[in-house]
Amino acid sequence: MWYRSIAAACMGSLIFALPASAEQISEITIGNWNGGAYTHTQTGEFSHCAASASYKSGITLVFSINRDMTWALGLANDNWKLTEGDTYPVEYRVDRSKAYEGTATAIAPNQVKVLLPGDDNLFNRFRRGNMLTVVAANQTMRFSLKQTSRMLSSLFNCARHWRERYSKPTDNPFGSSNGSGGSDNPFQ
Repeated sequence: MWYRSIAAACMGSLIFALPASAEQISEITIGNWNGGAYTHTQTGEFSHCAASASYKSGITLVFSINRDMTWALGLANDNWKLTEGDTYPVEYRVDRSKAYEGTATAIAPNQVKVLLPGDDNLFNRFRRGNMLTVVAANQTMRFSLKQTSRMLSSLFNCARHWRERYSKPTDNPFGSSNGSGGSDNPFQ
């Protein structure tokens, strides 16, 4: 899987429209990137690690790595007026590498989320790149990727660490957190 080779390569605000039920359990600060790890308050289960950085353009760039080790980028701007749930085609590239097509989904009136493919090469391009270019219908947005190598490595390690420690609580305190939890045998 893509994240296994990321682990070998890996030796921070506004975080994806956090619902009221999300709770921050750790912090990440690397340069201008701020964020941390988050759980669902209702279940106690780890949700994701995310970091964001704000740019002079008024846009905030967010990266997130979820419990299932999928990842995404987000863009937010207080001046945008989006309809939640609407989707928009986007194209993005790091430096002069190949362009990727994606779908930006409005997750708040001022924020979109773009799911990224599980691709080692793309992850490493974001880590090692200098400039991210995102092309939408009415705007070309450019973002410096300064310190993304450390930040993305930290997010990956954060997600891997917390998903093992903050699994969904079970009603069997002696059983494995990966098990059924509702077993009649408390020592299973």
